[in-house]
Amino acid sequence: MTYFTHTLKVFKRHVRPPMFPPQLWNVNSRTLSDEPRTNNHLEGWHRRFKSIVDKFHPNIYEFIDTLQGEHARTEMVIQQLIGDGALQEARPKIKKMNEKLQRVVQDFGKRSSEEFLRGIAYNIRY
Repeated sequence: MTYFTHTLKVFKRHVRPPMFPPQLWNVNSRTLSDEPRTNNHLEGWHRRFKSIVDKFHPNIYEFIDTLQGEHARTEMVIQQLIGDGALQEARPKIKKMNEKLQRVVQDFGKRSSEEFLRGIAYNIRY
């Protein structure tokens, strides 16, 4: 028995069921339908909003003014989307990575698990 197989057997004895079911965190269907797989857009909004507020503890009136300004901006964006329906395009690099990932995910089941995971790992860059 090699170190690897011994360690694998020991590890398998201590495996617990996942805390959250895979249906909750799996992004397979989101990848196939070209939807966001992360919450980066929310992180971006939070960072922008935080820079607008520009204080750790704004008073209630400043905060309400900031919320009203954000509401007006959101309404403007909605009207623009209704007008021409164009969303902000992803950068070419990100668009290319998403297309590659989508091809790998579409081939799920046609490859071995190892090839599938390598394909995913190869196409995700941070």
